[in-house]
This record gives sequence, structure tokens and C-alpha cells, in this order.
Amino acid sequence: MTLPHSRDCARSGSLRWRSPMITLPAAWREANIALALEQQAGGVPDVSLRLYDVLPKLETLNGTLDSARRMADDLVASMQRGGITNAIDRARGLRAELMFRLGDWAAFEAYAQGYHPPKQPLFFPYRLETLLQIRYLARRKAWDESRRLMQEQARLARAAGYLEYEMELHIVGALLEQAAGNSSNAIRMLARALEIGRAGGYVRVFLDEGEEMRTLLAQLRRDDFAASLLAAFGKPAHIDQSALIEPLTEREMDVLKLVAEGLSNPEIAEKLYLSVGTVKTHVKHIYGKLGVDDRVTAAGKARELGLIN
Repeated sequence: MTLPHSRDCARSGSLRWRSPMITLPAAWREANIALALEQQAGGVPDVSLRLYDVLPKLETLNGTLDSARRMADDLVASMQRGGITNAIDRARGLRAELMFRLGDWAAFEAYAQGYHPPKQPLFFPYRLETLLQIRYLARRKAWDESRRLMQEQARLARAAGYLEYEMELHIVGALLEQAAGNSSNAIRMLARALEIGRAGGYVRVFLDEGEEMRTLLAQLRRDDFAASLLAAFGKPAHIDQSALIEPLTEREMDVLKLVAEGLSNPEIAEKLYLSVGTVKTHVKHIYGKLGVDDRVTAAGKARELGLIN
């Protein structure tokens, strides 16, 4: 007989890693079935952690960011009530990962600054913690330190046969190397991640990395699996800029989206790897082309014109 929480883990794992571009309603349907099974099982920490890895992502895709944050906070509170250290650490990591995805750098960095190398780095609850630390070091441009941690963990994962973790490490490593300006190393890292991903049928783990991953995959489009991932990303929608005095450049569009998210110039500079002065210049050009003179009005005008969601 299959235990409810076994089926639950299978469902949540499929949603998290291997699902193709299913519709949001279908994803929510699967998640709700998993929630019902978890409740039948009487609440299982491992199942709850896997479910809450998925649910905030669905809320984020749905655009309900407050709900995503609330779910992450609820998970941490629930695990703290349970008192299981491993589960609490994993829950905090899941919340920090959400903060990273949302660009809440203050919350993400507050978490990352408390990092201590885990005694069992390959134990499931601590893998995410290490991946986030690699991202944190890369964000601070501590390239060598970030690279050393990634390579050490990849060696351990490969020796132990933890291919899923090795794939995650190589994905983060590829983004790290690309950000550090080492394109050849980035492609080499991504090639290994694709090798594992192809064999396991992983999709979402690549798509979650957004435009940076799309850019890298485009350099390997001759690889069938890379091409299928690019297709899963979909084509960027054509944006009509005919109402503008002068069309926005691609980089100005990048800056505009982040301005609309409420990021400051220094935060935009860090995210796009630009100088603050360059960001200020882009913002000035955006104001001129939109015919506005402040960030709030720029965001409102951009939404009104359909330039951003």
C-alpha cells in the first residue's frame, strides 16, 4: 500500500522539478490534492516542507506576492512549533529563497549573513542553505569564495551520487561564472547541469532562473534539451512602443521593470551588474521618453501603455 505522504511527496516533487509548462489551474489542482493527502497523514514535516517549496512559487507566478510571503512565514512558524531543528532550518531556507526571487535583498542578506557550514552538507534540509550562500557570495562579488564553495559541494555531491544536488550546484555555478565574466566556464557548468537535467527530465529548476538562464541556454541551442528549455520559456511578447516619444532600449526596459518593482538605483545596479551612475542615466532617459519626472509616475505610465505588467 502507498502511504498518503508518499504520494504527496511524489506530487509535490513533480511540481517542483519535473513538470513541463502546465497551466496554473492544473498546478493548483495537483497542489490541493497533495495538501489534502498531507492532512490525512496528520501533518508530516518533510511533506509540508516540499509542499511549501511549491506553493509560494505558484502564488508568485499568479502575481499574489503577499500570499507567497505569508505562506513562507507560516511555514517557518509551523516548523518552529514542531521543534525539529532540521525542519526549521529548511523552512528558513525556503523563505530566504523566496526573498531572493522577489529581490528582497535586505531579508535575503539578513538570512545569508547568519550562515554556518552545516555538519551534514549533503543532508537534504541543508542543501538549499548552501546554495543560497553561494548566491549570496556571488551577489557580493566574492567570486573566489563562492566558486570554492560551489566546487567543493559539487565534488561531494558527485562522489555520493546526489545528482539532483549536483545539478543545482552547476546551475548556480553557471550563473556565478556568467556574472563574473567567465563565459566559457559558465557554459561548461551549464552543460553538466543539462546532462543531469536531460536524464532526469528536470524543467522547472532551469526556468526558475529567469532571463539569465535563458541567455545562457541560447548559447547551447544546438543541444536538443537546451532548445526544449528555451521553447518552454516562450517567446518574449512584442511590446508596442509607438506611443512613446522614442522607443526604450532593451536595457532601459530592464531598468524600468525594476523601477516599477520599487528597487532603488543601487539595488538595480547590483541586480543588472551596472554602475549606479549608469542606472541613473538610464532612469533619466526613461523619464524623458515616458514624459514623466518621478519613479511612481513612470511605473504608472508604463503599465498604462502596456510596457510592463
